[in-house]
Amino acid sequence: MSPPPGTVDLWSLRAGPGNVAAARSEASVLDASEAQRAESLGPPAVRDTYLVAHVRLRQILGRRLGLPPAEVAFAREECPRCGGRHGRPVLAGERDLGAGVHFSLSHSGDRILIAVAGSPVGVDVEAVGRKPRSGLLRRLHPEERAAVSALPPGRREEAVLTCWVRKEAYLKGIGAGLAAGLDRTYVGTGPVFGGTEPTPAALGDWWLTAAPVPPGHVGAVALRRPAGLLPLPARIRLRP
Repeated sequence: MSPPPGTVDLWSLRAGPGNVAAARSEASVLDASEAQRAESLGPPAVRDTYLVAHVRLRQILGRRLGLPPAEVAFAREECPRCGGRHGRPVLAGERDLGAGVHFSLSHSGDRILIAVAGSPVGVDVEAVGRKPRSGLLRRLHPEERAAVSALPPGRREEAVLTCWVRKEAYLKGIGAGLAAGLDRTYVGTGPVFGGTEPTPAALGDWWLTAAPVPPGHVGAVALRRPAGLLPLPARIRLRP
């Protein structure tokens, strides 16, 4: 069952000792490609975060579909840029089982966000200080770079990260990923809702809103607006 139109169910969790132990005990629910990916990750902390994120995603989707977590199957949509099968991850056999159940996953350090919605959704989270601000700034849209440079120095890091997670969430939602060109996609650096900056026209029927995350992190959710709904902020429902 998917959330009501315009609503995103959001899980915010940490790959702490309890969640890591639980994920290790349930690692058999992962498919062969997920297990191989987990094994390929070098640092144990990175591997543990991957395990917690993907086991939890399967558990969440399994409950929605009425399936054991191991029986949840994934596929890829066509890439909107080139048509290849490396676009947005979706449920395999969605027409039969998960019609209207869309999801997105992100993690940074040991913080994990999982989003489930009734229309295409993208989510992103970044830990403050994990990526050099100068490296991110160079990859933004020219107008975004100019806006950041015009801010007082003490506000620039937050603005860069806000723009970055907003952009990643949107590109995940449309299925293009970062290959679509961070510098060619404008999402802005100020507040999308409740502030002076309007929703960028280039995003069309997509909502962008901040994701509630703990201090030291910045998060964003992008949700495609279902037909017939007013262009208001998406409703976020935090789930345990």
